[in-house]
Amino acid sequence: MDNIRPILQHHPGEVMINFMYDFINRFINYPDPANEVSLDKFFGTSDWRTIRSATDREEESVELYKQQLRKTGRYTYVTSTRILKPLQDRAYFHLVYATRNPKGIIKFRDVEKQSVKEQDAVRKTAQREHREMKTGQAELLFGPAQQVSTTIEEERARRRVQAKEKLLRLIGERAMLYAELQPLILEIPLIATSDFNSLLLASRDEGLLAIEGMTERERTPKRDHLIRKK
Repeated sequence: MDNIRPILQHHPGEVMINFMYDFINRFINYPDPANEVSLDKFFGTSDWRTIRSATDREEESVELYKQQLRKTGRYTYVTSTRILKPLQDRAYFHLVYATRNPKGIIKFRDVEKQSVKEQDAVRKTAQREHREMKTGQAELLFGPAQQVSTTIEEERARRRVQAKEKLLRLIGERAMLYAELQPLILEIPLIATSDFNSLLLASRDEGLLAIEGMTERERTPKRDHLIRKK
């Protein structure tokens, strides 16, 4: 990261980086000194070596890279989105995005919400064509699927748990305006504004938080509403 530090620290500025997880995972256990020096430069730290024994190597490597990007560029918000291999339920790469503008993180999540559906459709087509090539049999088509794959739904469920934990931790420290809290929660992959609003309302109904300034007639929280622990 040191060699791109001037670019990362440019103001105003934002960056999007292709984090080639498939390639990194392939070489992270390779003990060659030159390989390790290369990874030291890539991550900007030698701490990546702990990833070798991590339970979730993918999560740990992406999070370490995001931490280093946040630190090096002094970015307020850093997030990522996962791109799967066409024929396997495994990560091909992650797009890592860093910005100092809350509007950037909100827009990134909006785009991700749509692109996940498109990615799923492309992958389903590729997998069907692969099966047809292997079997020599054409499959019947029943129109576009309305639901995303089980793989995406399972990750969404896991991310919702992370979002709720982060939300309760942040407001446990101090009350925060919706506008301040929103981009911090949307740093979590697959959590868009609609998910954030649903999380706030569900947590309020559970008695975990209060939304000050929200009237009974309002259906969604607003930017100037204060979110606090109840």
